Amino acid sequence: MDTLVITEAFITPFKFWHDGQITTGMCFRNELFGQVIVASAQERDGFFQQLDRLNPNASDVVITASKERYIAWVNLKTPLAVHLLAQSEPPVTERSQALALQVV
Repeated sequence: MDTLVITEAFITPFKFWHDGQITTGMCFRNELFGQVIVASAQERDGFFQQLDRLNPNASDVVITASKERYIAWVNLKTPLAVHLLAQSEPPVTERSQALALQVV
């Protein structure tokens, strides 16, 4: 089974607290996913190489695509999610928003 690639406009994003930081998640087909890899459209090849190195089960990962970026999401029910979310860092813009939320 191949990894599902969908248009980013079809997801419902949300924020959740994980391991001391605000993390981005999304809901798709009544399943919850956590964001693990983000790359600009220009970094497409590197994005897919990084995803291949993780070697996830295709059913555990969903990729969203837009004109600007690609995002890999891992199903939060899987053991893989705990491992990958611990390794991933949010993009700079999201880290800045998270810091702003902590200051307020």
